[in-house]
Amino acid sequence: MQQVVSKREQRLSSVIFAEYPAGSGKMFGCSVADQDNWNKLATLDSRGLVIYPFRAYTYDHMDFHDIVDGADLTAAIAAVSLAVMTERASADAVLNDVASAADEASAQAAADPYLAS
Repeated sequence: MQQVVSKREQRLSSVIFAEYPAGSGKMFGCSVADQDNWNKLATLDSRGLVIYPFRAYTYDHMDFHDIVDGADLTAAIAAVSLAVMTERASADAVLNDVASAADEASAQAAADPYLAS
């Protein structure tokens, strides 16, 4: 179980990205720290403390998207959330299969495809 959780976090940190705006090729990070930063930005926005346009950099800081308003921010957060929730759902399915396995060998067999990804 811990291997799957660790793999999920590793994938969110270095494999899973959110494209925003759709079709732009601009990829934003989905790590726990990235999620936290988007959440903090949303909190600041809810208090009227974000000055627009707000420049959000891609995961590699090689590109950016200028967020123009609160609706644009919400859409960016939704893109990141969708990528994160999709990965979490994949890992959760594996965790459920591991938890319901009859023995250790079956549990490992259930986890192996995800762990190899």
